Amino acid sequence: MSSLLPSSSSPMNTNMNSGGGGTLQRSSVNNAAADALRKKMQQLRDELELVKDDLERSRKDFEKERHARELAESEVSQLTRKLHSFEEQLERTEERLIQTANKLEEASHTADERERTRKMLENQLNLGSDRTEILEIQLKEARALATESDKKYDEVARKLLIQENELEKAEDRAKRSEM
Repeated sequence: MSSLLPSSSSPMNTNMNSGGGGTLQRSSVNNAAADALRKKMQQLRDELELVKDDLERSRKDFEKERHARELAESEVSQLTRKLHSFEEQLERTEERLIQTANKLEEASHTADERERTRKMLENQLNLGSDRTEILEIQLKEARALATESDKKYDEVARKLLIQENELEKAEDRAKRSEM
């Protein structure tokens, strides 16, 4: 920076000093210009530092935002994979639900058929029980009739035997009387 400002030993300054009274004026103008130039350079340096600081902050903000974006993209990717996995799991679960519902419907139909069969067999059993009761009554009546018939048969057989005996006796008497 000092190379930009004329030094007191430079040829320009020596020419000014040799001129007399105007030299002092020129020297103070030069000093004022140099001071103004130094101030301006300092301002530019300060502005440059501020711009560098802003640039560094902006770079850091950019890095943070880039990192946050990468994290967000990674999270979105993970969530997308999870969502896809959940969708597949939901699809498999829905398929199993449909299969289970079909099996339940088949089981319900089978149970209904078995219930109808049970009722039919129960009705047949009730009819069979009624028939059995009727047959038992008829059997008792038949036994009673058979017992009655046996008694009548025995009575008739006894009477027949008595009459056969009487017939034999009558034949014997008739033979004896013929003789």
